[in-house]
Amino acid sequence: MYEFINKLRLTRQLIFEEGQISLLGKPTVMMLPADAFIELHSVYLKQDPVRLYEIGKAAGMDFHELVAHYALEPQHVIKFGVQVFNISGFGKLEVSQIDYENSRCIMHIKESIITKIKSEDPACHYIRGLLVGFMQKTLCPDIEGVEKSCMAQGHQMCEFVLQKKDSFDKSSVLVKKQLNI
Repeated sequence: MYEFINKLRLTRQLIFEEGQISLLGKPTVMMLPADAFIELHSVYLKQDPVRLYEIGKAAGMDFHELVAHYALEPQHVIKFGVQVFNISGFGKLEVSQIDYENSRCIMHIKESIITKIKSEDPACHYIRGLLVGFMQKTLCPDIEGVEKSCMAQGHQMCEFVLQKKDSFDKSSVLVKKQLNI
């Protein structure tokens, strides 16, 4: 991770200036205490998880625009995106499986910031949206995502399944709930 940060700094793709932090040429990065993010997330989680997901999705699309300038092939965009995500403070993201032909991907997050929230249901709606928005721009605009397991529920990691919306089992309670079907 430090090697990646140093590479960004040496190539002036990560710049710390008084009043702002620029990443990949955009002055769009800010430091927010984890507890503040958790509090914001918790409030939205109770009041409007769909809105939380949509905010994440929009951020994921913007994130793709940042990253896509530095890689052309989808596999390189995804690899670079994972590296940038992993310095963001949300947790440690890894791509477990990917099928480019069918636009399907399984991602895992370990050490998620969301573990501070305790929930009976998967709780990473913002992160799920972030991943979906990024992958919609990278692979296919029809991609949606479901969080199958979540560290907020006590699982070892968060698992996200991203695929075309019509590929999900519409009879699944989890799918209905998360995709607002």
